[in-house]
Amino acid sequence: MALIKRMTRLFQADVHGILDQLEDPAAVLRQAVREMEAVVIENEGKLAMLEKRHQHLLSLQADTVSASAELESQVDLALHSGNEALCRALVRKKLEYENRGREIERAITRVAEAKTETLKQLADRRERLQAIIKKIEVVVPADDVMDLEATGDEDEFSFGRLERRVYAVTDEDVEVAMLKLKQVKNLERKD
Repeated sequence: MALIKRMTRLFQADVHGILDQLEDPAAVLRQAVREMEAVVIENEGKLAMLEKRHQHLLSLQADTVSASAELESQVDLALHSGNEALCRALVRKKLEYENRGREIERAITRVAEAKTETLKQLADRRERLQAIIKKIEVVVPADDVMDLEATGDEDEFSFGRLERRVYAVTDEDVEVAMLKLKQVKNLERKD
């Protein structure tokens, strides 16, 4: 039994020794650098995607504010003309735009936080990569450290739903908004 164990250990040691000789340390180090560069490139792609999302959300926010202001003038016109049914419909639409605006604001905050975190990760990974490359240059010639192409972006922030989502407003919301409008208009008439 002891002889079999000793033979097994000897065989395993020989296999490990052969594998160690087959592995080129420089090739292993180059592969590690390529993998780290791929992670950096992936983070850069993620950062670019987040910036694109941020700009898109800012554009949506501006459009929403503009539409809400236009609806406000339409509500005033409908209220002055005495068309309460039209006024209710416009108030409902205005409240939907306000709800959409709040959702867009929350999305902008989430994207900004994700951008900040990605920037931190990217800076840390670039710093570690540069430190490793400096250490590797002693073993591996600088020409062997390769740059990689971008691997594609993963879209973990999908805010397209903001454009398609219906922002529900209840009848009670409309009634409260109508009462507030009437109250403000009555106060303006008294002045």
